Amino acid sequence: MSRRWGRIALVAASVVFSFCLAEGGLRVWFAISPRWKITSFLPPEGWDPDEQLYRDHPFLPYSLREGTHQGLREVAYPFGTVQRDVSINEYGFRGETGISYAKPSGEIRIVCLGGSTVYGVGRDTMTWPAILERELRAARPDARIRVLNLGVSNFTSHMDLVQWVLKGVAFHPDLVLVYSGANDLVILGATDPRSDASDVFHDLRRSEGGLQRRIPFALLRRSAALAVVSRVIDREVLGIEYDLFSSIYLGERAHSTRTDAGIEFFESNLRSISGAARAHGARVLFSTLHVYVDPRDTWPAQGALSIINPTIRRVAQEEGDSIAEPDREIPLDDRSLHLDWAHFSDRGRERLARYFAEIILRKKLLPPPRN
Repeated sequence: MSRRWGRIALVAASVVFSFCLAEGGLRVWFAISPRWKITSFLPPEGWDPDEQLYRDHPFLPYSLREGTHQGLREVAYPFGTVQRDVSINEYGFRGETGISYAKPSGEIRIVCLGGSTVYGVGRDTMTWPAILERELRAARPDARIRVLNLGVSNFTSHMDLVQWVLKGVAFHPDLVLVYSGANDLVILGATDPRSDASDVFHDLRRSEGGLQRRIPFALLRRSAALAVVSRVIDREVLGIEYDLFSSIYLGERAHSTRTDAGIEFFESNLRSISGAARAHGARVLFSTLHVYVDPRDTWPAQGALSIINPTIRRVAQEEGDSIAEPDREIPLDDRSLHLDWAHFSDRGRERLARYFAEIILRKKLLPPPRN
């Protein structure tokens, strides 16, 4: 009996020693690696059971959950890390509370539509719509300007259209700023694409069966070895993904075919956004995508420049809408502006917001001051 317990103790000690060795090695790796951090192996935002950012929606694959707050956390990207906190207001979009559908007399409202590049990867106060609001208020102290951030991570133009028609117009904006297309680029290339993207997306699924879902999130954040091992088991053994895009995405087409099949539906969605804006008395500012072009990996950045941006320019011209062209006026080879090919660093978000403010003021897209 004592020999048996001795073997059990030896095995247990070996397991503990191996775990500690892995924990120490991974902590050193995370400390010196410019790319990989423990947050790379944690369930991304919205998957912490105590901080669910997303919910089902009757007309969209998912939406942001009203009144949700996610505390400060570090998120890793290929070109660096960013500190992020998220507050979702009572209407289900990122930003301040206390907004009403009815627009107070004299207030100027701008609605921003798009995916995660609009929604923002940093703190609430450092999304480019939030910075744009501050820039415009400083330039127009005579006006009460409010910028509403209706961007949602992974939204395509199909979802932007629904978001605009069912939510954005209700706030009676004077201007809608559309920065959309990166996620449409990802789903291009279907053999028989459908106009509503139902061949690509389905309703939000919850990954209930994974190992990481059964481990307290606070423990995952504190143990590098536990985070890595559980993520590898979930992904490689159980085939479970926790990121939002994988939970709603049906196909494996992302960045594979590299064609423009389905681009006509992106174009149609932009035109519908424009038409709905005119019907509700709002002006439209379309923006081309600004991307970082890595000479070693030109896709999907080159796809944005050669497929998405020309479509945006054509729609803006034919619909008589204004256009901002950051891809032509802000350098594409400045890596300090980006966290990856599409998402902006703090510096990039500040630069983009200032650029949009300049365009809005130069083109006189806001109502004039009241006497």
